[in-house]
Amino acid sequence: VLFTVWLVSIAMGPKAYEPFISFMAHPFGQFLLIGWSFSVIYHMFNGIRHLIWDTGRMMKIGCATKAGYVVFYGAILVTAGMWFCIYNY
Repeated sequence: VLFTVWLVSIAMGPKAYEPFISFMAHPFGQFLLIGWSFSVIYHMFNGIRHLIWDTGRMMKIGCATKAGYVVFYGAILVTAGMWFCIYNY
């Protein structure tokens, strides 16, 4: 939804794009962007986990559970690192 609103505001011109950018600069807008980026990174890591499962590896319950924790905490770390770089560079 956020991506669609962004594209529509660009298509409508600078007067529609300006309020969108000011909303995204607001702390709530930043919260939405961080949540969106976390969901994309989590989905990517989970896709990699599923590709590994397609090879027949990590199919036992204990291994799959540990991989789920790795995916979740890895997505948190990568998201935090990405936003750290965005805010500091």
